Amino acid sequence: MKTASLVLALAPILILTEPSPSRACGGFFCNAQTPVPIVQAGERILFAAHDGLVTMHIEITYQGDPTSFGWILPMPEAPMDTMGVPLPLDKVVEVSSQLLFPSLQAATDPQFVFTRDPHDTTSCPFTGTDVTSVQDTGTSFQDANTPDPTPPVVVLQSAAIGPYDAELIEASRSDALYAWLGEHGYIQDPKAQPILDHYVSKRFKFLGIKLRSGRDTRDLRPLAITLSEGAPCVPLVLTQIAATPAMPILVWVLGPGRAVPKNFIHAVVDPRAISLPSGADYQQKVSEAIDAASGRAFVTELAGPAANFAYVVPPVPRPGWSEARTLLDVVQALGNDLDVSTLLRERVPMPAGLRGYPFGNCMQCPSCSWAETECERQGLPNAEHLTTEAEFYGFISYWAQLDAETELDLGVDVPALVAAAEREIVSPRRKLATLFADAWTLTRFFTLLSPDEMTRDPIFAFNTDLPGVSNVHRATWDLLDCDSGATRVRYAEGFDRVTTCSGCARGFASVGGAADAPALLYPEILDEEGAPVKFAVSQVPTVDGLLDAAQPGIPTLPPYFKATPPVIAQVVDDAVAPPEEGADSGGCAGADAPVGSVFVAALVVLGGAARRSRRDRRG
Repeated sequence: MKTASLVLALAPILILTEPSPSRACGGFFCNAQTPVPIVQAGERILFAAHDGLVTMHIEITYQGDPTSFGWILPMPEAPMDTMGVPLPLDKVVEVSSQLLFPSLQAATDPQFVFTRDPHDTTSCPFTGTDVTSVQDTGTSFQDANTPDPTPPVVVLQSAAIGPYDAELIEASRSDALYAWLGEHGYIQDPKAQPILDHYVSKRFKFLGIKLRSGRDTRDLRPLAITLSEGAPCVPLVLTQIAATPAMPILVWVLGPGRAVPKNFIHAVVDPRAISLPSGADYQQKVSEAIDAASGRAFVTELAGPAANFAYVVPPVPRPGWSEARTLLDVVQALGNDLDVSTLLRERVPMPAGLRGYPFGNCMQCPSCSWAETECERQGLPNAEHLTTEAEFYGFISYWAQLDAETELDLGVDVPALVAAAEREIVSPRRKLATLFADAWTLTRFFTLLSPDEMTRDPIFAFNTDLPGVSNVHRATWDLLDCDSGATRVRYAEGFDRVTTCSGCARGFASVGGAADAPALLYPEILDEEGAPVKFAVSQVPTVDGLLDAAQPGIPTLPPYFKATPPVIAQVVDDAVAPPEEGADSGGCAGADAPVGSVFVAALVVLGGAARRSRRDRRG
């Protein structure tokens, strides 16, 4: 079944080469007051296709310490309502929840389960030491002189969005837009103007987002941006200047079926190459598999019912909460999670000279015990203690109680606080819940890309014919010989392998990845319908070249392309061999063996950069 497609892109600074003319783009610019280069260290993005639109939730992390930044996103057209009227800017751009991506990643991270084969009855005498140790291996253009009665750069809309200022900009000349950006606090690469020229000539609008004056990087919030179906993208090519080598990228896509990378190779990682049960080298093996697939490939880490993951959306308060009359009412209705804490820091100023410990004790006093009497013994009575910010905002319910009892006047504008909470916390969470409720499938992709590999904007489409993908990888082990530690490993994918096992004689298994198993099991192409097209690694350069012309709704591979079936590597561990039938088993008895433990290792793939030697050499 063919369905709508998504064009993904990852934003930062500027591009060095002109992108495909059919794609939009976005980019970070440093604020002129703090010319520190923003370096993109990783991206987490959620896309959701709905109602003829695409909503993009994006979190961007970076290295460096600028006090402000700007983001420019060219858009072919501004999103419209059902009457064809452009949506207000504060409906196009909203803040998202800071809790979304940590919860979503934790719920979908790869896991490795390594259990003993229930039919294995081998037992071994305990010697006090392991048999051996296994080490894990390395996760329309106008001339500048043409008279123009209208200003060449016009701000169509502007709005305050949480900690950001947003502007919808229209420009008739790229040189004027380039100058305007410079005058309004953006540092630009000189090579930016040809790219701006490309989009100005096509009459693109530009969405500009900046951190408001007086805010710092602690105020950065994820953003939710609504895009028209014709412009659901922030091109990857613009990440080149800002990206670090082997930058990890996580993408989730909500939609009517399993999402597929339309113009990137799909890489399948060989499970035999990964250490069990830790999976410690998983990211490294993914990196090697992507390198073998031209450096431009995605790995599907999960594809399953969206409803199974709806719990990652932070909760919303009970109905009627907005009738709150005191700060205490608001805190009790919302709780005090990260989103709420951020809002309270912005909207509830701490009184100057506030004294006292939270709840009247010294629980935040490093030199005191938990008891108030101990504080008094040390000469730190409650009334004399100068309250810290951590004690105020971390225990806001205590101070809100005093405010409600009129023992402390915090001077909070409760209606304004309620309105801000509804706009910046409750409404975004409700919309997130709707996105999960309306989608059939959630798909998670992972890749690592270096700047010189960011030459194409990834396009995502949907294929309802494809089966789901579990993020839980299962294998069983069967001890063959106590002395050598020879163990048969059976993978859920259908592979068998004999290797040396550390701890199997004691019932606790640990095996390294097979040295002769290439990380890339095979590359393939996924389209909007039908089964995957697998092909040989030798055809990767040809296929990668064909992907430059891939378009949604059209078969990716031309009719003349003949896929050579991939060759699946045979894994042979030279270190051990299974004992001959009838031979002495090295003292193993036939009694029931101890039950092996279940090991589950969840990988946080954005937790560190993989060591990719080829990319490291590029710097």
